[in-house]
Amino acid sequence: MIRAIANNWQNDPAIFTWLEACLRFDEQSFVPIFAVTVIAENWQNNPYTLTLLQKPAQSNDHELVRRTAVEQLTQGWHEHPKTLPVIQQLAQSDDDYSVRSMVIAQLAQGWHEHPETLSLIQQRAQSDNNEDVRSTAIEQLAQGWHEYPETLQLLIKYAVNDPYIRRYDFETNPRQTALEGIAKYYPNHPQTKDLLLDRLNNDPDEKVREFAQQALEELSQSRLS
Repeated sequence: MIRAIANNWQNDPAIFTWLEACLRFDEQSFVPIFAVTVIAENWQNNPYTLTLLQKPAQSNDHELVRRTAVEQLTQGWHEHPKTLPVIQQLAQSDDDYSVRSMVIAQLAQGWHEHPETLSLIQQRAQSDNNEDVRSTAIEQLAQGWHEYPETLQLLIKYAVNDPYIRRYDFETNPRQTALEGIAKYYPNHPQTKDLLLDRLNNDPDEKVREFAQQALEELSQSRLS
């Protein structure tokens, strides 16, 4: 309904004002999510739209609204100088782990060459209080910066020292994420086999030990072929 109204009366100034009001609907409603999307799609050239989207990205009480606003900001205003500071702030201080994870991936892929991106991702990999966020940061670090000389040593540190303790089977262990990156991007490095053996024998998480065993078997097979 919101999209239909916006499409049919896009040139009516009152519709933009109405959509702005929709952003303040109850946080349990999907109305703000649709309003964010419709505003971004139909009023990208409005000079007020960027400011309007920054507000729900930073301060809406519902994480789905914040995620939607971030997605629209990175798609439509990637080059705008006001966008990156918002993304950087959310990566460090949003109180929902899923928002921080998504923003870290957006940073790594959309601002890979920015001089502050690598250090921010390293910081989140090291010190975020949520294992999913640390895993996302570790995965992005391995994927986007595996050619950097310091990356392997950082991944080894995360594979050994991340403090994660498993509570449920579905959770992601940052130590395993780091091992996966090492096995994928550094299979022939002299430290890789020793690290996998160490994790096989010493990691307290059964799933990490299982992965280390599998990775060692694949490593042996690849060297035989």
